[in-house]
Amino acid sequence: MVGSAHPSDRQLLVPMLGFAVLLGILCSYAGRLWRQPSASGRQRCAAGTGLALIVLLHLGVASLSRVVKQSDLVKLGNTLDNVAATLPGFVDGASHERPAELVLVNAGDFFTIVYPPLIHDYHHGPGKVSWNVLSSAPFEHRLTRSSANTLELESVDGQFLQSDFERLWGPKKLTAGDSVETPLFRVESMEENAFGPTRLAFHFQDSEELESSSIAFLVWRKGGLERLVLPAIGESVKIEQTAGLFGLL
Repeated sequence: MVGSAHPSDRQLLVPMLGFAVLLGILCSYAGRLWRQPSASGRQRCAAGTGLALIVLLHLGVASLSRVVKQSDLVKLGNTLDNVAATLPGFVDGASHERPAELVLVNAGDFFTIVYPPLIHDYHHGPGKVSWNVLSSAPFEHRLTRSSANTLELESVDGQFLQSDFERLWGPKKLTAGDSVETPLFRVESMEENAFGPTRLAFHFQDSEELESSSIAFLVWRKGGLERLVLPAIGESVKIEQTAGLFGLL
């Protein structure tokens, strides 16, 4: 039963059990006080009010909050389905010889990173798209095409690898000059501050790969995915900070 509960409920299992014991003690004390013949009217009133508040909070407010939570989860699920349904439209021109490459420049949160490709694979089968996320930093970004096959991404007024998701799944430390290889590109840290890297370079194999119909660059904007037209060599484009899927609730 615990394993099937919502993650936040599992997280609070121990303190919830402890609070239940405390509530039981309070209810028992209030009940004895209510039935005690020697109790004054003020004491009985306080005991009755306390019991009424407990009943109201646990049978009224708690039940309504559960309905609201489930409603939010349904809303989030519908939004995820709608976002995942847009993915095939970004890879119509891709070859069937290898998975189409979808590159999300900015992801607002964990849900935006993980669930759209999973839902797409569930409906269309695995192996048809490869999902690449450049950043989940909660800041405005500046994307610059520094050469024919290199994109530089700067976190404006912030840094990369500091969100909870990046700390969990990203490299533990990435200082200026360090690089990480991926199947699609090589990531190089170009600049850093006291908290982490602030500018990253993504080196692709060649310029033809960036212009290929089998790769689509996406941005998360206004609650959905949009195709990003890459800037010309030497030019930049700003990508505003925006809330991810969970921020829509």
